[in-house]
Amino acid sequence: MVRLRTVELEPGMVTARPVHDVKGRVLCPEGKELSSELMAWLGDRQAPFVFVETPGEEDRAAAEEACRQVEQRLGMVFSAAQDSPEMQALRDQIAAYLHDARGLAA
Repeated sequence: MVRLRTVELEPGMVTARPVHDVKGRVLCPEGKELSSELMAWLGDRQAPFVFVETPGEEDRAAAEEACRQVEQRLGMVFSAAQDSPEMQALRDQIAAYLHDARGLAA
């Protein structure tokens, strides 16, 4: 799965997650094949990005292992800032983004 801006979409791509507008409203379900018309409509509705399926995407075990390795590194990088709630919040946000970008639950 990959996250693309609406201007980067191509006809025939398939949504890997529901598509939302900037207000969080669902515009398109998961598993929908994108047409030129639908892509234009999503752009008109201000969908900031779309998760689409990609051929040969990583399997879940490989994605989980990659996340685990990055989280270990984040732990080392942020270890000196354990007393800072702001730095720990930043670490948590980075980890959540990583999981989200790979399609895993945080």
